[in-house]
Amino acid sequence: MPRLVDYADDLEAIPFDFPELIGALAPRPVLIIAPLRDDNFRADSVDRIADSACPVYSLFGAAERLEVRHPDEAHDFSPDMRRAAYEWLDRQLSD
Repeated sequence: MPRLVDYADDLEAIPFDFPELIGALAPRPVLIIAPLRDDNFRADSVDRIADSACPVYSLFGAAERLEVRHPDEAHDFSPDMRRAAYEWLDRQLSD
């Protein structure tokens, strides 16, 4: 989401709410990979977003379909996380 850099000094001006975006995906499966040492996003803010969207998933009986992972890495899609994402996709597509 490269254009978000335009809001780096005024996060309140972002023209949408991340929790609402994630909540709108319910009950579809969502995997969020948010590295702990990411220099673009803070892992704790990702957790707050997921926590805010979780009640919507719960309304659909699908709380387990919203999954957040925090690898101890920088902003990267490492081979381990790629493997985890592909395994997650395989599980979702096989159901």
